[in-house]
Amino acid sequence: MTMMSKSNQSCMGMMCKMKMKNSSMMGVPQKIPPVVTDTNTLITLPGKSDALHLYHLGEDSFFINFKDALSLSDEQLNQLVNIQDKWQTFQVSQTEKRSRLESSLWTLTSKGLPNFSDIKSTISAIEIINSELRIQFIVLVGEAVSVLTPSQLSQIEALWHKQKELSQ
Repeated sequence: MTMMSKSNQSCMGMMCKMKMKNSSMMGVPQKIPPVVTDTNTLITLPGKSDALHLYHLGEDSFFINFKDALSLSDEQLNQLVNIQDKWQTFQVSQTEKRSRLESSLWTLTSKGLPNFSDIKSTISAIEIINSELRIQFIVLVGEAVSVLTPSQLSQIEALWHKQKELSQ
């Protein structure tokens, strides 16, 4: 199920802002169970097992938009703003790199006899940046999660359902 944003785009949060086609930085709901091929690469992200959609709720603005609902302290708010700033700096840097690669891809594909190998490696480089953006974003939402108290985490599911109702 794809949620419609206020501007009737079929995406949410950062994915709309990044002009990517996916509905969410967190991916799309699973239709089949994930296949884990290498358990050595698993990273533990902070969270709470009964706080469903925790990362989805933090996706829009690292919980800053829930300042009042979560009764965030000034210290928590400052930490979340710092995390958001870290994301924005990383995002600008990576999207500039991606734009340069997109321009390069345009040049490569404009040739009468395009070099497939160069095109393929440029597309791979673009997709590496897209992956790095998503991974870093999820890690930073996790960093924002770690700022919240257990009491605040307990409020997450109710906030998610309220947010979902407002977006329909």
